[in-house]
Amino acid sequence: MGHLATGMPCQDQVGTCVCGDLAMIALSDGAGSAPYSHYGAYIAVHRGMELVLRYFDEAFGGKNQRSAFTRRIVKALQRDLREAALLGINLTDKERERNNEASRGEALLVPCTIKDLACTLLLVAVKRNRFLILHTGDGVVGIEYAQWSRRWLEVASEPTNGAFANETQFVTGVAAEENTRLITGSINKGAREVVGFIAMSDGPEMALYAKKDRLIARSCQKLFDANRRYTTEVMNSKLLGTIRNSIQKKTSDDCSIALMTSR
Repeated sequence: MGHLATGMPCQDQVGTCVCGDLAMIALSDGAGSAPYSHYGAYIAVHRGMELVLRYFDEAFGGKNQRSAFTRRIVKALQRDLREAALLGINLTDKERERNNEASRGEALLVPCTIKDLACTLLLVAVKRNRFLILHTGDGVVGIEYAQWSRRWLEVASEPTNGAFANETQFVTGVAAEENTRLITGSINKGAREVVGFIAMSDGPEMALYAKKDRLIARSCQKLFDANRRYTTEVMNSKLLGTIRNSIQKKTSDDCSIALMTSR
């Protein structure tokens, strides 16, 4: 609501991908202090999914292999973000005016620094009986489990925050590799089965995540159920309504949620 009131662009970006037997959701929250972080978030989401699609199998193994996978993804993302900053961003006329940048007639692309593109990343990928979660920064990733007729939600990856309030880690940061969390697991483990994932930026986190108790709100179960019941188009509309009518009343930040469920 705060961004809507000031005319600022939404700094969150969300993406989905289904390619063969691999399915993904990704979400990136651009830093409020970085003027072009929504462009960085777009790169983080789409390039992140491309990289995980290519290297998914390398995330599973021993400590060294897992570290190598995380390093590969983070370094590639930082390289692409740095190149985008040097090449320049095709800013809108409003952005040029707001930030006192060159007009489109003077320069089609406006160079910036990698810090101007600062953003987080939450990515979930599933391939056959394995899943991975890649998480840098704040926001929350949750898992929906099923066993017999019972379903429940658990936090898979909680926010990584800095030393001060409203401070977090970014993909663009010098310590991004150390601050990127890689979680891997099996979809089926005995009678228990993973049947859904949810990723949310720190806007919805305020309403849907109890940090003290490390719990995801029970109301999220309704989102999982609806995601199974409706088409993607209808679900997107319902999710937007939930964000506008409920979640945005509890935060001034951008609000983004990504869901993935088994049918």
